[in-house]
Amino acid sequence: MSGTVVPFQPRQDVRLSRRRLARKPLAPVVTIRLNADALHAIATQIDEQEPERAERMYRAALMSEPGHVLCMVNLGVVLFRMRRWTEARDLFEQAACLDPQNPEAAYNLGYYYLDVRGDARMALNRFTASSELDPAHADSWFNRAQAHYQLGDRAAARACYRRYLHLDSAGDWADSARAWILRIDRELATGAPLRLQGGR
Repeated sequence: MSGTVVPFQPRQDVRLSRRRLARKPLAPVVTIRLNADALHAIATQIDEQEPERAERMYRAALMSEPGHVLCMVNLGVVLFRMRRWTEARDLFEQAACLDPQNPEAAYNLGYYYLDVRGDARMALNRFTASSELDPAHADSWFNRAQAHYQLGDRAAARACYRRYLHLDSAGDWADSARAWILRIDRELATGAPLRLQGGR
């Protein structure tokens, strides 16, 4: 075989081979597209345990349906818990503009103004709006009482605490409301000066 020239035979191009494999038909992929209501329902189930995942789901729902007020409000709550207060406030305000009859948007704005900004007057305006939109919204009454007290109106605060207890005598803040009523009664009976302290 000496002196025999072997013709050049190129090796198979590996990249080309891979491209050909990729062109083989793949099994069909089933895509399930959830609407905003379905995404909202799922996100509300996980928003306390998995806030980042809930945030993504609420945002996906809002991409699907930008005017979904409940998603805005609940996304705002998730962001509030994550201490992203400005984003939360913006969502609450947007929801309140889109649906001025939504008590949750008004309530959450009040909560923002009371707990983050320390603006009892703005908070009182929002809690009052929320309790007028939904007179059975017990938490609005409790926080309305907090705002009244911070503004120095003990009688109004006492009335709002009593309304809260009338609506939800076993609620999360029921013991606190009872304690506030006793405190206000003592202050009113003794003529004690108003001591403004936060807390529930």
